[in-house]
Amino acid sequence: MSDGTPFAQIFGTNRNIFVINASLKPENTNFTAVPSLIVPLLYSIAFYNNQSEELYYVLGADQSIYVQAQLLKDQIVRLKSKEADYIPLQEIKGNKILITAGEEIPEKAGIYGVEYNKRKLRNIAFNYDRTRKPPSIYRPA
Repeated sequence: MSDGTPFAQIFGTNRNIFVINASLKPENTNFTAVPSLIVPLLYSIAFYNNQSEELYYVLGADQSIYVQAQLLKDQIVRLKSKEADYIPLQEIKGNKILITAGEEIPEKAGIYGVEYNKRKLRNIAFNYDRTRKPPSIYRPA
């Protein structure tokens, strides 16, 4: 805008409030009459607000996984399946927890629950890397 304030801003603890700092009346602006301005803004708002989670994560690869939860500084989450229970590397970032999965955690592919105080926050799927070919069972003679 001409006075240096941003045209649109994001607010809120979950960063889910979008504010346009100008009147959209046709007598005050031509913003709504120019599709090359409004369409990218609306697309950006929709994209920002609908950041979906991965369908699965690759086993053995270093990756960061965000989980929505309010935890205190010394509280931890666990990755649990029927066969295994892990305490992954984790960091609290506001109202989310950043979980880092790597080579050792988890060891087997499957569905893991992210749990805090025996309450499941969400499920995470880990699959084997599909780009690697399995070792050949045939050996040259």
